[in-house]
Amino acid sequence: MNVHKVVCKFLFLLVWISCCLSAFGQGTQPQLVSVRKIWDKAPHNAFTDLVRWQGRFYCAFREGKGHAGDIGKLRVISSAEGQRWETSGLLEMEGVDLRDAALSVTPDQKLMLLGGAQGNKNGHRATGTFVSFSDDGRSWTPPRMVIQQGRWLWRVTWKGDEAYGVAYGSPQGKEKSSLLKTRDGIKFETVTEDHLTKGGWPTEARIRFDDQGTCYSLHRRDGSGNTAFLGKAEAPYTEWEWKDLGVRLGGPNFLQLPNRQWIAVGRLYDGGQRTEVASLDLSQGKLIPLLRLPSGGDTSYPGLVWHDGSLWISYYSSHESKTSIYLAQIRFPGLEPPRKIGSRRELFVDRYLVQAMDRTVLKMHAPRERETVLRFDKPWEGPFCGYATVLQDQDRFRMYYRGLPTAGGDGTDREVTCYAESVDGVVWKKPDLGIHEIDGSRKNNVVLKGETPASHNFSPFLDSNPRVQPDQRFKALGGTSKGLIAFVSPDGLNWKRLKRNPVFTEGVFDSQNVSFYSVAEKKYVCYFRSWTGKGYSGFRTVSRTTSDNFIDWSKPERMQFGDTPLEHLYTNQTSSYLRAPHLSVGIAARFMPGRRVLSAADAKKIGVNPSYFGDISDAVLLTSRGGNRYDRTFMESYIRPGIGLENWVSRTNYPALGLLQTSDSELSLYVQKNYGQPTSQLRRYSLRLDGFSSVHADYRGGTMTTRPLSFLEAGQTSANPSNGIRLRLNAATSAAGSIRVELLDHSGKVIPGYSMQDCDVVIGDYLERIVSWKGKSDLSGLAPRVIHVRFQMKDADLFSLVFREDGSN
Repeated sequence: MNVHKVVCKFLFLLVWISCCLSAFGQGTQPQLVSVRKIWDKAPHNAFTDLVRWQGRFYCAFREGKGHAGDIGKLRVISSAEGQRWETSGLLEMEGVDLRDAALSVTPDQKLMLLGGAQGNKNGHRATGTFVSFSDDGRSWTPPRMVIQQGRWLWRVTWKGDEAYGVAYGSPQGKEKSSLLKTRDGIKFETVTEDHLTKGGWPTEARIRFDDQGTCYSLHRRDGSGNTAFLGKAEAPYTEWEWKDLGVRLGGPNFLQLPNRQWIAVGRLYDGGQRTEVASLDLSQGKLIPLLRLPSGGDTSYPGLVWHDGSLWISYYSSHESKTSIYLAQIRFPGLEPPRKIGSRRELFVDRYLVQAMDRTVLKMHAPRERETVLRFDKPWEGPFCGYATVLQDQDRFRMYYRGLPTAGGDGTDREVTCYAESVDGVVWKKPDLGIHEIDGSRKNNVVLKGETPASHNFSPFLDSNPRVQPDQRFKALGGTSKGLIAFVSPDGLNWKRLKRNPVFTEGVFDSQNVSFYSVAEKKYVCYFRSWTGKGYSGFRTVSRTTSDNFIDWSKPERMQFGDTPLEHLYTNQTSSYLRAPHLSVGIAARFMPGRRVLSAADAKKIGVNPSYFGDISDAVLLTSRGGNRYDRTFMESYIRPGIGLENWVSRTNYPALGLLQTSDSELSLYVQKNYGQPTSQLRRYSLRLDGFSSVHADYRGGTMTTRPLSFLEAGQTSANPSNGIRLRLNAATSAAGSIRVELLDHSGKVIPGYSMQDCDVVIGDYLERIVSWKGKSDLSGLAPRVIHVRFQMKDADLFSLVFREDGSN
């Protein structure tokens, strides 16, 4: 072949690749967000699959001594966010090599695990197919053979109430494969014995359907003719059209992205074995490599899940010597749905808005300890006061707490509910209310007495439901083992039961159980004590129930904490954040049972009750955006116990429920100190508005880019167009620090006029700093476009942002 022909062919190849990539679409080139090794405990870990089920990832794979020839087991691991994984099952059959796990979710919402069962048959190794099911992701039915040795059903895909899959090694020989279907995962019928008969040795295949019901089959072939084939068929899927993809492909898998583009992942061999992400052109029958995952050697067999705007890929590889399981997150710019934040204030307490961080981190900011605001020194109060609640009612702050002078009175008539009030959140007074008689006198601050056991943990809130009745403006729940009793009040002082019997009984309740009206969810919510085990076993944790009328409550759901380890949470103290009501914040009491600091002599010295120095506790930060999920971005202590032995006793350091804005720039929260001691008290802590945590950059500087977001939806207009819409930051820098902002379109390109170079630098400390670009700050012209916001920061903290009109609150 002469040089001219070689050059012409090379140029033609470049043009063809360019056209293919153009057809794939600008702005949708995949970006590797992360890849991490998630399992390597067996000598050889391989052949994965991945599904998303009931808020968790489930990954299944084979554990063995090598690639083949030994007795393998199938392990299932699970994770909420793809970071921390735990074993959810281990399947094995005596004398049988279990291979190539395939996961799917059945129409009745069970997890189904299909796999190969390989053993000896007539002196040769032959593979059949087994199945196992799980209702909870932890307990699995014993592996059951559904297709005998000699026919291997490799994967299934559900379409309605039927699952379809391709079996190879058919009774008629290895020159063809067959298409099977099932309604229960146990009984299979043949759709066609002649699925692929194009020569070579058809083996592994994956079935997918488009939204029109057309079926596609991505089929591996071995032997002399080893290029992969792409098949297409209409119902009833007996007649197939095939295209030769022209490349060898191992462990094939594919799916359709939200933009209707098809993506395939598998092992490619040209240029070295690796796991590759590729564009799959169904009409042309072309496989176009796009992104090589970190991989090599013995590799591939991917599981694919589209979740939260990203493609998640499980696969195995031996590029780091030991054959291990990996999880990759791939993002396709322009495909992630926007966060529709409108004019909401968004705090950086989690990664809800964060897409990428380069030399920046999420940093927690601990509150500052202030003064003692209340001493529990009345005869009806005492060392065992607790479970305080604070709230704002127009021009005053109100506080409620349990009064209990002696130990061992939980749930008895010795408990009362006490009251204090303040005009500034700093100086608190205990008024003589004259409501209840204590020791022959009505000169006391008791608002609830004789409603046993409600005073044990009585926790009120001011009802923000727009349909609330005036005589029920305040509501509360209280109670212990027999359930939660509902109370109402017109003024926060005079209380009566809404119903005589408890309104909710499906819990344990031996803690402060908190409730409020969620403006974002438009219903009442209650976060209450539960346990991870039965009764009082396992970990103290939190569950949630909801109600439309404060009387009839939903079936409870246990709160999930993502991939963080379980810890004892004695109280949760969850409430709607006053400056961003769609966000709930909990300053929870973390309890460490049996972890002891004080000696008996230390305990005697500070006068703590002998039963209350065998454990310790502190406070941690929880956030929630609704539903049964908490985000624990930070596992570290939010409020440490502090200096002094009196701070290291049982059940001290418990935060009160509620955050109060006590100045133009300050939030206050309150923490119970010196529990079980004569000096029992409540102390105030303070932090800046929105100041729980921040995006932080050190002196070297870094960037943070948000996920795509929209601050004005299509068809929506500014309430007053002359006001304009501006980006406002709660942020702080050092004298040497700075913040610059640029705006990107959905595909990640800088919007002209809004680059870093155009941005007027932000220096200083602001609760609401308007961002401008060469003096221009009005962003009305960008709405309703989907944008990313990129921050370039140095020695700076970004606490929150909001897109808002001038003059709006």
